[in-house]
Amino acid sequence: GGVGAAAGPPAVSAALGGGAFTPIDIPLGDSADADPDTAGGRLGAEAQLSQIPEGTRLEYWWNEEWGWCGATVVGPLRPVDGKMVHALCFDFDGSTEDCCLYFEDGGRRWRPLRPA
Repeated sequence: GGVGAAAGPPAVSAALGGGAFTPIDIPLGDSADADPDTAGGRLGAEAQLSQIPEGTRLEYWWNEEWGWCGATVVGPLRPVDGKMVHALCFDFDGSTEDCCLYFEDGGRRWRPLRPA
C-alpha cells in the first residue's frame, strides 16, 4: 500500500494524482515586515471592515513625531462619526482611543506588534 492519500480510497488517490503532494508557501501579505505603504500593506474595503479580536497586540502609526506605538485592541469594530474604528489601549500612557486602522487611501495604519 501507499502512504497518505495513496493509502486511502482509490477516488482520493486519483484526485491527488496518485498521492504525490508538494506543499507550497502562499504569502498573505500580513507579515510583521510588511510595509503599510506598499501594495502588500493595502487592503480592500471588505478587509477594512474586518474585526480584529479584542486582546490583539499591535503597533499603530500615530504620526511622524510619535511613529509606531504599541497598543492592545480593547473594543470591537464599530462605526463612529462615519468611520469604522476599534478601541485601542496604548502602552505609553494607558489611554484608550477610538482609532481607524486604515488611512484615507486604504493603506494599513497598523502592523503586528514586533518583539522587543
